[in-house]
Amino acid sequence: EQAVVGLDELTLRHDSRVAGDAVVVNSAAKPKKANLVIGHHARVDGLVQAHSVRLRKHAAVYGSVIYNHLDDKGTIVGDKQTPLTVPVALTLPQLPAFGLAGPGIVVKPKSTKALGPGHYGAVLVLGGSNGKPTTLLLSGGVYGFESLTVMSHARVLCQTRCELQIQERLSIKAHALLGHEDDKRAADVVVFVAAHSKHKPVATIGHHARVGVRLFAPSGAVIVRHHAEVDGTLIGRSLTLGPHAVVRKAESGLIHQRLKAVADGPTAPLAGQL
Repeated sequence: EQAVVGLDELTLRHDSRVAGDAVVVNSAAKPKKANLVIGHHARVDGLVQAHSVRLRKHAAVYGSVIYNHLDDKGTIVGDKQTPLTVPVALTLPQLPAFGLAGPGIVVKPKSTKALGPGHYGAVLVLGGSNGKPTTLLLSGGVYGFESLTVMSHARVLCQTRCELQIQERLSIKAHALLGHEDDKRAADVVVFVAAHSKHKPVATIGHHARVGVRLFAPSGAVIVRHHAEVDGTLIGRSLTLGPHAVVRKAESGLIHQRLKAVADGPTAPLAGQL
């Protein structure tokens, strides 16, 4: 199962790690530019598939690599297979129909606020402290946000299965947290980001942040800063993991219901959906 998917390109900077498969769906935009780059001392524990793959010095893949072009200065502990048919055949979720934005939400520093499902405007969770983080508790179901910003030492926690539909940008700042109250249920939190952008990232996970979600941002860049940790799946038009960032795949959960619904026909409503 994929841990990281770049629709156009995927970059793992030095000392980053992916526990799960890494895939780039489309062919490279420029013939001489690799669209999946694994940096110095970076590591993938899983299958790698991309039109053009580059392993820098001391990079490692513990799994098979399927490619059309390979620049290998690292280590591949697995089979090398070519050619690869592009675009790579993956079943990807569809963006849901987004509702109209409602009132904005601001969570005051070091406070806790509970929020039920519904449509909201810009949501801002202000910064807290190590001892008293600011907390936004989501009771479960479907949430429509114009944007979501979680400041340092703040957290957004789903108490049961959640789907976050974000029209503009998702920003998780340094030392912040987004996920499920039970950190073993990362697959039960699904985040869709609809924004289109060629230059600015539509989803950013700050340094030393912790995120446990399935994230799908098909029209923009996803950036994971240094030393951030992600349990789940990241899918973006382009995807960059910063130095020492870690992504670990989540095995099961809500996203599989969404994928099955897409495969079976129109998107099926989730429990608690409006």
